Parts: sequence; structure tokens; C-alpha cells
Amino acid sequence: MIRIGLAVEGDTEVKFIEEVVAPQYIEQNYHFTPVDLEGNVSVDRLASKMHNLGHTFDAVTSLVDFYGFKKKGDRSAADLEKEVQDRLATRLGGHFDSRYVFPYVQVHEFEGLLFSDVAPFEQVFGYTGLAGELQAIRQECGSPEDINDSEQTAPSKRLAQLIPGYRKNLFGVRLASAMGLACIRTQCPRFDGWMTRIDRLAGV
Repeated sequence: MIRIGLAVEGDTEVKFIEEVVAPQYIEQNYHFTPVDLEGNVSVDRLASKMHNLGHTFDAVTSLVDFYGFKKKGDRSAADLEKEVQDRLATRLGGHFDSRYVFPYVQVHEFEGLLFSDVAPFEQVFGYTGLAGELQAIRQECGSPEDINDSEQTAPSKRLAQLIPGYRKNLFGVRLASAMGLACIRTQCPRFDGWMTRIDRLAGV
């Protein structure tokens, strides 16, 4: 068994790992344990949580949003990942191995992944024409992971504008389950890169 501890943004990410990701790894004998940070994600807090998880699990990673990351300034998601990883390397010393310890920051947030396949939105919400409006957003931005990071244009803000009553914790995992992990990986190369590192744990 490969025990993987994940520091995650919130309860939606907990459910996403448990209900969408974990079932795909049953044959590899992976065991995922997501730990809810309940928001308020920062470099210090993420590094501290991952360090603590490192004492219990075979591998440690994260799933947190770039949008809303505290005190990120002009740093990119990759910059934040490197800073967290550098701090973990310092704390763990000779025990640090980047094959087993690798932070991941989702660009720009979990809802971006949901633009991988817009068809399930009409099935879930029953709004005729909704899929077309969502597809137009995706085409405008280029890919699900390119949908802008701002208070007006972040994926969650766009969904809230188009879908009255949209709530991430109620609908996010349902939509992700409908489109499937394979679809998300195909459409979101950065996310797929993270999943590929998880795939490799079986062969490390």
C-alpha cells in the first residue's frame, strides 16, 4: 500500500480526492488521506501542514487554489510551489525526497477543472444554453487552466454569474464525477502533470 497524505483547500477538495481521484487508484493499492486546511492557505501554513503529514505518510502533496492564496504577491503558482518545497527541504533535511514530497497549487482554482467538459452543467442544472455560454468562456481563455484569476473573472466568479445558487461544495464534485478524471487530465495539462507524479509513486 502507498499511503498519500494531501493538504487540501477545503471540503470540496476532500470529496474530490475521495470520490473522483481515489477510486481510479484502487488497483495500484494507493490510499489517499486528504486533510482539510479550511482555506487561509499560505506558504507558511502549507509547508507546516505538509511537514507534519510527512511523519505519517509514504508521500505528501497538496491541492490548493492559486486564486485566494494568501500573500502571493506577483509570484506564480510554480513560484509558490517551489517556495513551499524549499521550506520542506530545509525542515526535512536528509529525509527530503522530491519524488515523495511535492506541493501542488491549482491554477487558478478547483472550478477551472470543471470547464474540462461543459456538457454536464446542463444535465445538472437544466439550463438550456448554459453549456454554450461556458464553452464560450473556455474558448475565450484558451483552456480550463487559463481562465483568469481575479475577483471578476476567476472560474468560480464566472459560474456564480451564470448559475444562480451555484455552490462549490454542493455541485463541484458532482460535476467532476460526471465528466470523469480522465477527461479532466486530458484538458488540464498542469493538473495532469501533478497526477503523473502521483502515478509514478508506484514505480519509485
